[in-house]
Amino acid sequence: PAHSLRATYNRAFTTPAGVNLFLDLVVAPPAANSGLFGIRAGGARDPFTFDDANLVSLVPSLAGALAPLGVPARVPLGQLPLAGLYGFGLGVANATGALDGTLAQLGISGTQALQVKGALAAAATRIPGTVGGLMLINGAPVTPQSTPAIEQTITNAVELGYKGVVQQRLRVGVDVYYTQKTNFLSGLQIITPVVVAGPDGGAALGAALPAAVGPDLGALGLTPQQIGALVQTIATVAASTPYGIVEPEQNVTRGQGGAPEIMLTYLNFGDVDYYGADLALELLASERLSVFGNYSWVSDDFFDDDELGEEGTGRFVSLNAARNKVRGGATFRHPAGWYLRTAGRYTDAFPVRSGVYNGTVDSYFLLDLGAGFDLARYAPGLRLDVLAQNVLDELHREYVGGPQLGRLVTARLTYTIQ
Repeated sequence: PAHSLRATYNRAFTTPAGVNLFLDLVVAPPAANSGLFGIRAGGARDPFTFDDANLVSLVPSLAGALAPLGVPARVPLGQLPLAGLYGFGLGVANATGALDGTLAQLGISGTQALQVKGALAAAATRIPGTVGGLMLINGAPVTPQSTPAIEQTITNAVELGYKGVVQQRLRVGVDVYYTQKTNFLSGLQIITPVVVAGPDGGAALGAALPAAVGPDLGALGLTPQQIGALVQTIATVAASTPYGIVEPEQNVTRGQGGAPEIMLTYLNFGDVDYYGADLALELLASERLSVFGNYSWVSDDFFDDDELGEEGTGRFVSLNAARNKVRGGATFRHPAGWYLRTAGRYTDAFPVRSGVYNGTVDSYFLLDLGAGFDLARYAPGLRLDVLAQNVLDELHREYVGGPQLGRLVTARLTYTIQ
């Protein structure tokens, strides 16, 4: 009669929210990205797939310049004309001031600078060949990966528990658990590889440019060293500036301004295991005084890509709760019908990674005081309870992005109908 044991197994699922399934939102128009790309977030009710040819959607300025040459707005990776890459790099170098900076360093200004720019622009038609591309996500070369429709998150949990009364004075509760979760739902992830010419493209352009632009620039009085510096500037800009993206087949329609769209969506990922324990004690020290304490512990509060089985992806899952929480206090009850209670609670620091809310919640200790009064002598069934939480007014945050919390005093008047 004084002791109980339990063993529980539970399997549950968490269904993705409607926004995860049906989102369709322009996060940023092309104007926010210098006209290069738009950014769209889409739900993952259905898969996103990529064409086998890895067609690259060119940025509007490059697609427009190549259209008269019969080059489509989407070209297979590796088939961009080198002349187009040169013209794109020259345009970006002009727009960003990189070319003017190089000219100034070389002491070329005024009419001569205008003549040099004219000669550089005219050279685009004299550059043969095509260029490949380096597809980058998080700085690493990748191949476009089709993403499946998202699935439910599955949780399997085993719990063991004990509750008992020892010597009719000590109440004990112990619970331990082991939890396994699969198919976490990520935040919005970029699935659209960005294409740049990369070092190989820059080297190819750097090798082709001296023959194409050297004679005209030499005729304008430039030395081989000056020509080499200009070639280096243009090749570097062209090699490092995204000239297109590989879009999923479900999103090849143009967005605002006709620009390609970087696509963000939700992904399932990861398997994680964790375990923990909860302990509750209450000592009946006398008929009037009781002392209690609670402790909660969990094995981990943050899981990186290695722990998730997603090595190299940079993905993570945060528990968004503390590993250690402690609460303890005492209650004094008087036969006249009133009581006093005091309790202290400590919460360990923990990381938060939830959408735009990223950071660390600092640890905090709070003191609570409470009192209750039986007012039955005035009206049968009437009672007053007062609770002062964080009585020392310790300003603290309990979640990243939340407000600072101080003292909170509440009073509750209840009337029970007899």
